[in-house]
Amino acid sequence: MLYDNCPECSSDHVMATLDSNSVLYECQNCGWMTVAMSPFCLDAWSVRIHQALAPIDILQSMLADEDTVSFLKPRLKGISYLSNTAAWCLNDSASDEYLRGEMDIARDVYMRQMVVLAATYTQLIVTDFFRHVFLAQPDRMHQVLPPDNKKFAQVPLADVVQTGSREELLSTLADQAASIIGAGEPDKIMKRLLAECNIKTKLSLVEDLKSLKELRNRIVHDDTNEKITFEQIHSMFGLLLALLYVLSLVADKYGLACWDETGFVHEFEEKLKNRCT
Repeated sequence: MLYDNCPECSSDHVMATLDSNSVLYECQNCGWMTVAMSPFCLDAWSVRIHQALAPIDILQSMLADEDTVSFLKPRLKGISYLSNTAAWCLNDSASDEYLRGEMDIARDVYMRQMVVLAATYTQLIVTDFFRHVFLAQPDRMHQVLPPDNKKFAQVPLADVVQTGSREELLSTLADQAASIIGAGEPDKIMKRLLAECNIKTKLSLVEDLKSLKELRNRIVHDDTNEKITFEQIHSMFGLLLALLYVLSLVADKYGLACWDETGFVHEFEEKLKNRCT
């Protein structure tokens, strides 16, 4: 949290309340309070990542169940050839092996899609993080948006005239600046942030992000047939949680508020401790 202790009395009884696009910090001991704008919502991303893993659990459980084939055969629906095939091979014992083979193919296709999704999430998370950085600290956009050979960003008069308010204009600019950074390679972005903020971690975040990027590129551009395991998918989505955690450390260095009502950071740190012991 941005304020674990009150800056006035050092009390750790600081309550945080989310209100629209800001967080109100209030000390229960001395009454000190402040408002932090545009918090980065760690818990929302944590929930989204775990929800993306739920279909993998369902698929893995179905593939491990010997009764899945007999359950599916009379119930297959859809527009693929499988729904038509099922009608004339319900009692054909050889068709069990055929359907099991099709399920294995479906698993392989879905697993490759999950790799692409995980890689896409890395870019979305980084982009969202910087959008909140730029909304809370607009001066940081000078590093991203200035025209050639200029030190500071400039806004065309037409954009100013067409925008209803300062907040709307800043939101548009923050989207533009975050998209520029988010279009980069997440491993290189995080390597730069770790060095800039002097963050030391035992997590192999940069290397793992690079490996995920390279695997995603092989799937998308080279049409690789390499097998992806359930353990690999779990590891990749664990990487997303590690990315989220490290960005919370960057947020602390930047002075950016994070909203973490579910206790994501505490839970992740406890897992790190257990891993090291």
